[in-house]
Amino acid sequence: MPSINEGTIVIEHASIVKLVSRDLDGLYALLNEVSSRSIHILDEPTVAIVEVGGERIYLALGVNSLLIEDQDFLSNIKSTGAEFYVIAKRTWANYSNTLISKGIGELLSNSLEALSSKCFTIRTQGVVRGECGEPLDHEISVLDRHKFIEKIIPLKPYHPVIYGVYSHVAFSSKEHSMILKKYLSELTQMDPLAYGKCLGDLVSLIEVDEVHRRVRINYVSEGRDYVLLLLNAILWIIRK
Repeated sequence: MPSINEGTIVIEHASIVKLVSRDLDGLYALLNEVSSRSIHILDEPTVAIVEVGGERIYLALGVNSLLIEDQDFLSNIKSTGAEFYVIAKRTWANYSNTLISKGIGELLSNSLEALSSKCFTIRTQGVVRGECGEPLDHEISVLDRHKFIEKIIPLKPYHPVIYGVYSHVAFSSKEHSMILKKYLSELTQMDPLAYGKCLGDLVSLIEVDEVHRRVRINYVSEGRDYVLLLLNAILWIIRK
């Protein structure tokens, strides 16, 4: 297992969620700045010792937290107003390196602008409207297939693509039993992460191909949760 070195700057997932809610322009600027650095993305939750106000505390780091091993970045991040922490003691963690040729903030911004087209593809090189077939490697297809979604029921809420977007449904609940039964009866190459109730039926809303890092989102929506879903999906396809 790799480790996070002392002095590493951490932008915790919860800090990203706050920016999604209050300052999208600030989020774009931060993500574009981060993209120009050598960064890692946390794959699993972990606990680290960080410095806060001259003191050391334990902090739980969520999936998709960003790790930057570049002290010169401190002045840049302070100017964005984003919350950040500095690792005070080396700790073990599972994270991924990144593969990106475009600013992450630019990808997210262009994706949100493309929502009106109801069909587009996000690649590491950019956003393409009017292409929404089967996703290729390291690609997200967004399709407006399902409307009038009554409720979204996550099957794997701790997957990086939907982490922090939809709350967990108790495994003993009737709804979770229904989607689990549907999941097991419809095994396909794309692995469903969440289902939706649509006109009385259960439909797959978010699907991934783990091997090739493909994502297919089968509905279009507005609001903070969908912004975070798109960002999580982008962070997942840029992982090496």
